[in-house]
Amino acid sequence: MGAIALFLLSSSLREILLAVNYAGFAPDEAEVLNWDFAPGRASDPRARIVSSGEKFRIDRYFILDLDQATALERDGKLEGHRVPVYYYPPSQPWSAFDSIVAFRIQSKEQFEQGFSAGLPTANFVLAVLSIMLFNRGRRPSRGSS
Repeated sequence: MGAIALFLLSSSLREILLAVNYAGFAPDEAEVLNWDFAPGRASDPRARIVSSGEKFRIDRYFILDLDQATALERDGKLEGHRVPVYYYPPSQPWSAFDSIVAFRIQSKEQFEQGFSAGLPTANFVLAVLSIMLFNRGRRPSRGSS
């Protein structure tokens, strides 16, 4: 249970950061600068926020479905393609947490789903149960001396 809670920690933190900062997000667009699908070539997929010019790694935020990106690449329309996003500016107080958990740029679909309290709650319960079981296993039994 502890391992599951640990694996879910980043997703839970992301949900909490989204909920806390929901009002600070603004609708914007991200323009794909490069995303190379050629076999055997290293790719550094980048995009930029249209309003601010801030550049970011696409694969860190998942703003574009891979199948859609592949189809756009095949048609030669990927570079310069604009994707609607919600953007939390770096000047906002909680933006420093983005280096730990990527949350500042959300696809329109992700953002409109809103905050789900289920994942952080389940993660918290798993963590508490793991600690309780661990502590129970460390206690010496009453029959042994």
